[in-house]
Amino acid sequence: MLINNIVLEHKFRCPIHRVSLSNRKHLLNEIKKQLVIPLITMVSPAGFGKSTLMSLLFEHVQLDKGNKAVWISIDSADNEANQFLSLFCSALVKTGVADATLVTRANNSSANTDLAELTRKLLEVVEQCPNDVFVFIDDFHFISDSAILLFINTLLQINLNNLHLVISSRVQPKIDTNYLYAQGLHYYLDAEKLRFTLSETNDLLKDFLTVEQIESLHTQTEGWPVAIQLSRLWYIQNPNSSPTKLLTNNLDTLSNYLREQVFDKFDITTQNFLLKTSFLDSFNIDLANFVCANEEGSHAISQLKPYESLIISLDNTGSSFKYHQLFADFLQQTFTTLFGQGEVRRLRHRAAQWFADENYLSESVSQYVRAKDKSAAVSLIAKSGGWELILSKGIGFVESVLSHFSESDFVSYESLGLLRCYFFLKMGKVVAAQEQLLITKQLKEELWTGKHFDRKEDRDLLVIELLVEAYLDNLTEQGITDKLSYALEVLPQDDHLARGVLLAIESLLQNQYSNFKEAEQKAEICTREMRLANCWLGVNYITLHHGQSLAYRGLLRPALNLFNSACLLAEEHLGLDSGLQSMAMCLTAEIEYQLGNVDLAQSLLHKGKPALFQRDCWYDIYVVVFRLAINLSILNNDEDGGIEYLEEGRKIAAERKLHRLSILLDVMELKLAHTYAQEQRFEDIHHKIIKSELWKDTILIWSAKEEYHYIMALHFLRKNNSRKVQLHVNELLSICAKNSQSLYIIKGKFISALSSFSLNDLKSAFTQAAEAVCLASSLQTKQLIHDLPDGIESLLVKLRAQSDFPLNDKSLAFIDTILKEQRTTTESKLSQLGLSHREQQLIPLLMKGKTNKEISSELGITENTVKFHLKNLFLKINVKNRNEASVYFLTAN
Repeated sequence: MLINNIVLEHKFRCPIHRVSLSNRKHLLNEIKKQLVIPLITMVSPAGFGKSTLMSLLFEHVQLDKGNKAVWISIDSADNEANQFLSLFCSALVKTGVADATLVTRANNSSANTDLAELTRKLLEVVEQCPNDVFVFIDDFHFISDSAILLFINTLLQINLNNLHLVISSRVQPKIDTNYLYAQGLHYYLDAEKLRFTLSETNDLLKDFLTVEQIESLHTQTEGWPVAIQLSRLWYIQNPNSSPTKLLTNNLDTLSNYLREQVFDKFDITTQNFLLKTSFLDSFNIDLANFVCANEEGSHAISQLKPYESLIISLDNTGSSFKYHQLFADFLQQTFTTLFGQGEVRRLRHRAAQWFADENYLSESVSQYVRAKDKSAAVSLIAKSGGWELILSKGIGFVESVLSHFSESDFVSYESLGLLRCYFFLKMGKVVAAQEQLLITKQLKEELWTGKHFDRKEDRDLLVIELLVEAYLDNLTEQGITDKLSYALEVLPQDDHLARGVLLAIESLLQNQYSNFKEAEQKAEICTREMRLANCWLGVNYITLHHGQSLAYRGLLRPALNLFNSACLLAEEHLGLDSGLQSMAMCLTAEIEYQLGNVDLAQSLLHKGKPALFQRDCWYDIYVVVFRLAINLSILNNDEDGGIEYLEEGRKIAAERKLHRLSILLDVMELKLAHTYAQEQRFEDIHHKIIKSELWKDTILIWSAKEEYHYIMALHFLRKNNSRKVQLHVNELLSICAKNSQSLYIIKGKFISALSSFSLNDLKSAFTQAAEAVCLASSLQTKQLIHDLPDGIESLLVKLRAQSDFPLNDKSLAFIDTILKEQRTTTESKLSQLGLSHREQQLIPLLMKGKTNKEISSELGITENTVKFHLKNLFLKINVKNRNEASVYFLTAN
């Protein structure tokens, strides 16, 4: 969550004690011995000097230049995970442990979804720091949020050698410390340890009382630090006299003391100042004057100088303050008794106005909600941008703001409902976004209000509705194109953000219709609009759309450059936003796969894929991810892995209503069945695909259809059915030709060449292969050739030797590279056995118990050829028959 600079400065300032206090040497020395362990906690009720003791320890830690130490003061507003994590990250930045990108990352992450990843990154930053890092967290009793507690527990469980937490709290923190305590890694101070000893009491009062009086006072107060300190304060103000009442370890007597010996001694102006500012977690003079509706802040503060144990300065200039919690409790109770809750709400309302005027949105919303004026809070959110806040301030900020409101609020306020709707989209909860949109639309009678938008909410509602349709993959719905055209026509030319969002949807839509050049044109215009709106998040998204348009046409290197650019944008402006970086990683993985860098592709996919299931993502990227994942599982001969990806993809498709993704996954299951020669499964899936209602739509499922025709062509190539091979190749080329989808054009031509080659129609085979090689070499795509049946190696060898089909130097070098990699792959897998490519193909079929006839059918070779290869195989591995061969390969894995 974004926190304003004033609040941050206050929270990171260790309290400055300008009065003479006990230095607590003995207790401090004991604690200093424990500074090497990961956790120190101080737990006691108010008034036991926890903050004072921590501040003394903080000063000691800072003296060692080998330490990095930061102080964090917690208040009730920090009991929200995004707020706390942003605060924690900001603390590390302030102390020089991390750079500002860590805070940006926290603000663009969701504490509920991205906690593990953010925690991992934070721990990585701390671990790389050469110094010991001490984080002092004061008033931890305000924390009960489960995500925050999980975060702290994780820090402690990892137990970095250089990370140390020092925590003070009125109650036992709800963190798991038993295992640390058992290992001597947790030092715990309770109220008994924090009580003043007689010696410490004597240090404070020896200038005012006799030894006997000090012993009597220490006995009656039971060593309660605040009582002894206030007694000292009383003696300073009333020398040579006895206190009217002796303080005991009792809050009632403390309240009476504060009233009689402190509050009642001030003039009316100062009393009013104390009461009216007591509801502020911290304040400066300007905020205090605004809340009190006068300019008496400086005067009131000057009257409080003798009481600096009760009002704590937060800076060296004496302009920012907070009250001792016991004094604040007393003042708040007094004010409420005198003036009632209505006046409390009025004061909070004024504080909210001040924060709003200073552009501190989060603090203003918090104060309005605490003032029970949610309408004002929602109006402020709408005025500040509404749903656009996610684009400008991040997911974490918005999640924190939304936490102030109840379910009924999202039904009652249109702009709040739209903000939540867009937040749901960003968190990948598209069905919840759709439901919230329907609720919000019911707040107004109709969407269209004429030729122009009468209200900002009309514009917002239309933009969000189109976003929801895009994420739900409702591009087959009638009207989305008309709505986009209408909106771009009536939106003001200077509304760059809204126009940019709609142009991004148009670019996405054109990609869906396989109009890639038009999609690129929309992407370029959209990029300009997003830059004019200063929306780098939008630039990031449209860069991905633009890259996909290039990738679809086989322009791999330009696409790769754009995806790398998207990663850099995410790092520079969004703190390595996990969602955007994951998308860029997965899209990059597909490019690297096509370029033949299989290991890199696998690594990128493994890193990027998980976040896509927790954040916003759309159909195109899921197609890339699951198609690539299943292709890699086939390459690794991992059938179970491929099936797991299918199940994972179908779950996503169902949750997000991505019906076209379901079709693509059926096609990929068809590919698995073909790869592992599961004839009946193949027929069943094929029947399911062609009977699907959506299968009739050629335009919107072009990606599934081209993969389908590619698989069917391979299927009939295996069966030596050249007529059906060519039928599916023609269908594939027909889909690809109109929009220059080069990769599948190459695949189609190679399969056609292999079919002709098997029929000994060498002229046709070489013609098709030469065209495919020229195109593949120009695009530098290699993996699609490696994925083809093994006959491609023989075809390329013979093509290389043909003088009737001259190839340029680039194409010849490309063939040489392919052939070398084919042989290297074979040798690396089974180099010790010396098996040929065809002999390797026999292994899985043997292990499945296939007959020579079945093997002949599946590999598209004669039974005699099968016998020949089996004889050579048995000889090379020194076995006598099929059973021994199966056992050999089974035991050899």
